[in-house]
Amino acid sequence: MSTKAVPLKEYTVYNDVMTYLKKIDDEGSVGNLNNFSKTQRRHHMFETNTAVNYYGDIKQFFNYFKPTVGIEFLTPKDIEINSMDLINYRKHLKEEGLANTSINRKLVSVKGLYKFLKSFKAYTSYIDLSQFDQTKKLKEVSNNYGKTTQTEAERIAENMLLERENGLKKKLLTKFLIRTSFRIEYALTVRWMDIKLVDGDLYKVEALNKGSYVVSTGLHKNFLIELDQLRKQNSMDNDLVFNGLTSRSYRESFNRALSRLGIPVSRNLKPHSLKGVGIDIAYEESGNDIRIAMAQGNHKDPKTPLRYLTKNDNIENSAGILMDKELDFSLIESATKEDFVNFFRKSDRGTMQKFLEFVR
Repeated sequence: MSTKAVPLKEYTVYNDVMTYLKKIDDEGSVGNLNNFSKTQRRHHMFETNTAVNYYGDIKQFFNYFKPTVGIEFLTPKDIEINSMDLINYRKHLKEEGLANTSINRKLVSVKGLYKFLKSFKAYTSYIDLSQFDQTKKLKEVSNNYGKTTQTEAERIAENMLLERENGLKKKLLTKFLIRTSFRIEYALTVRWMDIKLVDGDLYKVEALNKGSYVVSTGLHKNFLIELDQLRKQNSMDNDLVFNGLTSRSYRESFNRALSRLGIPVSRNLKPHSLKGVGIDIAYEESGNDIRIAMAQGNHKDPKTPLRYLTKNDNIENSAGILMDKELDFSLIESATKEDFVNFFRKSDRGTMQKFLEFVR
């Protein structure tokens, strides 16, 4: 008498979880785009950070509730939870030292999965979404990155030369971040072909930013001469400007540089602090034009009226141009008193105030 083979394990739930994550990934991915280099993710199956983070959050959640089962072998019955389970999990995360912001994000990831699974008949009797509503969102405290200046940021860049590995590359990446206000992950994807001459000494650099949209800003020829030192270090089959560096290794080097310079941890300086340097300079040098600051920081906030402003593509006011552009001081030396008086009559109040404080 023949017997029907029965599989030892079923992967139904796991496959549905992966379908959900692929959906999240597809919705946030730029798709097949050959013109730009994409950031390498921690999980080879996903293209977006969102999907990678959701995968980690969901796996951590089920490892806590079903530690002996494993996410791959969950059954529909295994995913049944109530509000007490969620409260206990939240308590567990707190005890692990996670901030409220991280805890809230992890629960959002799990709730998204349950909402997705609820729409399928196999899970209807096991999922009650109202259980999530009984666990209110934890209060979050804004923890802004510390601020720095161009002078201090350039000191950090120079200090990178003391690193045992890739000192020059880390120094120039720091200076690149100061000038472009790009995120590290996206700066690392920039290729030489993404830096194009626009006019004279002005260059435009483009990259894929968070949200999979193309961002661009300007760089001056003076900095490009410095950056060109890296061309000789790159292999012929790789066009990446900062080939060989990773986000993690750079962050570790950044922290070591702060320590060597005696910059206290209480300042909370992070690589992301460099982003603000370029934004401040672009804002001040443009006469406090918020549109220039938004363009420099690649900020798009749909909740504010600023989204209706016309995009300014003039790279001459970008930090990467202004920082390295040489000023012709001879024109100032040859200016007459009448020239200065007329200048300050037309200047903004902030510029006039700085001059008055200087001559007092």
